[in-house]
Amino acid sequence: MDTTRLQALLFVADLGSIARAAEALGTSRATVSRRLDELEKEVGAPLFTSEAGGTRLTAGGQRLVRRGRSLHARSQALESLFRAPDLLTGDYVVAIPTGIPPEVGGAIARGFSRFLPRSRFRVLSTDDPVRELREGADFAMQFGPVTEEGPWRTSVVNRMPERLIASRAYLAREGTPGSLDDLERHRLMVWEGPNGPTDRLPLLKGGTFEVQPWSSCTDGWLLTHAAARGAGIAFAPTGPLPRALRESLDLVQVLPDQIGRDCTMQILIPDRWITLPRIRPILALIRARIRSL
Repeated sequence: MDTTRLQALLFVADLGSIARAAEALGTSRATVSRRLDELEKEVGAPLFTSEAGGTRLTAGGQRLVRRGRSLHARSQALESLFRAPDLLTGDYVVAIPTGIPPEVGGAIARGFSRFLPRSRFRVLSTDDPVRELREGADFAMQFGPVTEEGPWRTSVVNRMPERLIASRAYLAREGTPGSLDDLERHRLMVWEGPNGPTDRLPLLKGGTFEVQPWSSCTDGWLLTHAAARGAGIAFAPTGPLPRALRESLDLVQVLPDQIGRDCTMQILIPDRWITLPRIRPILALIRARIRSL
């Protein structure tokens, strides 16, 4: 079986569309489509069905993907004997920000393990991933803008809203704020994120609103759980989270037309890695995994 055809199948299966697979592979949509057509002729069965949001594997396609992963991994292992300089192997340190949702961490881990099966990773959860990168970490992930310059490149993998959130039970017990001034009667928990001070909440129309937080925390995920438990109203990142998890937390937005801003999630890659051929597929897969949550 032609390994380029199998590779096209695996990329489309992982990324959900021919367009995203082509971008990750650094080729054209026509080339990916042609390889898939050739693979379908080779196996004698359809592998995909087209849908509005992309492509979906048929039952035969799912079986081929399951078998194809081990075949592709063995093929890559053989190629690595001849192209060792193009591969990342060994042990690496990845610094991630405190409070990253476990589903996002899982998406990142799958992205690295999918394309770097021969490497091992140590993950550091820290309030300052950029500092860890300066001190020797191989990769870092960071919320918000990275203002410090260094020997690295940044790539945005997702954008997430920061909003006021509270549980339905808390609002039923304490009342739902109808105005900014009503917030004074509530316990406010504010995320110590990268975008601004904790004593001012951002207004959607511009400017800020001064508050006196009951508590603040560098861990946005912890604040989300505290709000879900009815501890108060939290200003925290609201995603990305799987729909089932969002529903189980039973959180609603407070003053959604007045308070909020967006925060980026970025991966920092040292300059020494940026030219390696596997970096683009890793980033593309991580973006696709996070956006599919």
